[in-house]
Amino acid sequence: MEIKIIATLGPNSKSESVISKLVKNGVDIIRINTSHIKDEDELRDYFSKIRKISDSVSILLDLPGPKLRTQNTEPIPIEKGKVYKIGENGDIKAEWEPLKGLKKDKILKISDGKLQFKCLEVGNHFAIIKALNSGVILEKQSINYSGITYKKGLTDLDLKFAKLAIKYNADIIAMSFVRSKDEILELRRIVGEIPIIAKIEEEEGLKNIEEICDASDGIMVARGDLALNIKDMFTLPSIQKKLIRVAKEKRKAAIVATQLLSSMVNNPYPLRAEILDVSNAIYEGADALMLSEETAIGKYPVESVKTLKRIINDYNDETLFVEPKDLNDKIAKAALDIAQSESINYLIAITRTGSTAIRLSIFGNKNIFALVDNSYIYNRLKLYRNIIPILKKSKDQIKEILKSKKIKKTIIVGSEKEGGTTTYIKLEYL
Repeated sequence: MEIKIIATLGPNSKSESVISKLVKNGVDIIRINTSHIKDEDELRDYFSKIRKISDSVSILLDLPGPKLRTQNTEPIPIEKGKVYKIGENGDIKAEWEPLKGLKKDKILKISDGKLQFKCLEVGNHFAIIKALNSGVILEKQSINYSGITYKKGLTDLDLKFAKLAIKYNADIIAMSFVRSKDEILELRRIVGEIPIIAKIEEEEGLKNIEEICDASDGIMVARGDLALNIKDMFTLPSIQKKLIRVAKEKRKAAIVATQLLSSMVNNPYPLRAEILDVSNAIYEGADALMLSEETAIGKYPVESVKTLKRIINDYNDETLFVEPKDLNDKIAKAALDIAQSESINYLIAITRTGSTAIRLSIFGNKNIFALVDNSYIYNRLKLYRNIIPILKKSKDQIKEILKSKKIKKTIIVGSEKEGGTTTYIKLEYL
């Protein structure tokens, strides 16, 4: 079973030694969060280390987006009951424009809601807020409140990092706070054939999820900001399930992110509830699971990856997430049914557009070697569960790989036509 693992690099995982251990223990994609990148030199250093360690792991460059963050350069201790000034010249420094919708008695949340404040007064480019709990505000922490509005389209920083994604050959790019297909299309004009993941983080993105899915290569259920920006965070479980289902129906990759194993930031073992949460995401159809602070700033980055892999390895189910809707789907499903009845665990998909491999991924739970000759399709398929994309290798070379695993037979699925069709199934003895 191959649910893909995405790990975020940060202060506690940026060394070559830790990156190597992350890859060795099952990380498929490494995420670089550009919100915390100081300059191009730091970004170049990340790319250099990752490429040196592995040429098979993919690099996901996550654009910062319009998200409001604190601008303090030093940690700020927060005491419950104490009053603070927030704004461009406040105790807590932050851009004022997104804060001007703040009203008296509203709750302001910092650091993904870990710290909460009650607004006491709104002045000229500042607000007076009272801490409702204690903690520490670290550098560049998120700021949210109900009704916050963000600038639409790409920010200047987004444009800067999108161009750097091209320069350093990023494999995948993620766009934050996507609200419409137009934002995806704007980014597409810049990055060309780099697969784009749309992060769903607020109400408008939920409303336009169908068109966003159509325009992107996949979606990310970014549960941290999403929970803080929707009207009722207790609807998050049903929202997650819906978003994964829409992605499946659209044949797009679905990533579930944020606080999967958040207790492991400080502890070597997960909570039981976290094990169940991760497992539920897998059973709902998630293609990939993303660790954020667990690997970026957590004390146990490698243990977090091992834990995630162990939960994934326990999954063994043939759930049909969506029904086949055309003949191509039915052919793929038939191949999987044959594989199940014949105890065949590895299939070979010969695919030009990736569609055949994606169908096999959606309708079953078998390992799929996908033979592709296009780097865009290769990188896109890296996002899907069960698919092992192979770039520019022959069918005979894959058969040799299977023989080395002492596999006696496989099923080859492919197309004799152009344009994303699936037209044949072939049982082959090795």
